[in-house]
Amino acid sequence: MKIIPVNNINFTARKPEIRKADDLQRKSRREFPMLSSSYVNDFYLSTGKYRRITKKKNQLFNHLCDCVTNNTRAYTDKKVTRDNYIPCVTRLKALKKYKTGNCMEAAYATAATLFANGYKNTDIASLMYKAEFYNKRTKALVHTSSVSLDHSFVITDMNKKDGKQDIVIDSWLGFADSIEGAIARYKKIKDDSTINKAIQLIASEIYAEFDVPIDEILSEYDVKGKMIIVKDSILTTKNKNDIGEFAKEHFSQLV
Repeated sequence: MKIIPVNNINFTARKPEIRKADDLQRKSRREFPMLSSSYVNDFYLSTGKYRRITKKKNQLFNHLCDCVTNNTRAYTDKKVTRDNYIPCVTRLKALKKYKTGNCMEAAYATAATLFANGYKNTDIASLMYKAEFYNKRTKALVHTSSVSLDHSFVITDMNKKDGKQDIVIDSWLGFADSIEGAIARYKKIKDDSTINKAIQLIASEIYAEFDVPIDEILSEYDVKGKMIIVKDSILTTKNKNDIGEFAKEHFSQLV
């Protein structure tokens, strides 16, 4: 998916909980500024914003981003245990230390910000593409599956009474919105080649045991697809409470 910054529009017209969510994602960005190799590749360089940067400098800059990101992941991986509190906390420490990361690191920082402010019905979520394959002749549904679009963010209810997680906070892209609004934003910045690859990957599942060309498979089916948001239930209630307390103690600007 092609990633470019997406800022809130008509901010004053948004619901109070979405405005509050946006305030929190801004706090997270201020507390955890980060250098992102994906931003360099997909926004700054592709749009020509820094056309004066030479090709050699581009390569050096990307190499720096990759090195620091790898160091961050290594720092995190050394601490991983069965308790998901540990990898989350070490990820936050690494993010603060190395100041580099992509959407997953931003999602963890945002989640910690919400936990610290008492919004515990919050989870990391992923952007997926769901495709259904219908036989062109019989119109019957033959196969359905989902594949990751490699983008992470946070989904929350902002402590509304119904407890429904229907607000997306994407501090890496810099917005808070309803699920419907977030999907609309992601559709505008999607990379068609990424969607096509997702469809081809799902199509290959239909005849996984046979060596059938993808084009031949797709010629037999009508494909209906859509972006969906899937919650990653990796943090327990205790994890969320502990992470929130850790964040309040070590990153006071988040509260």
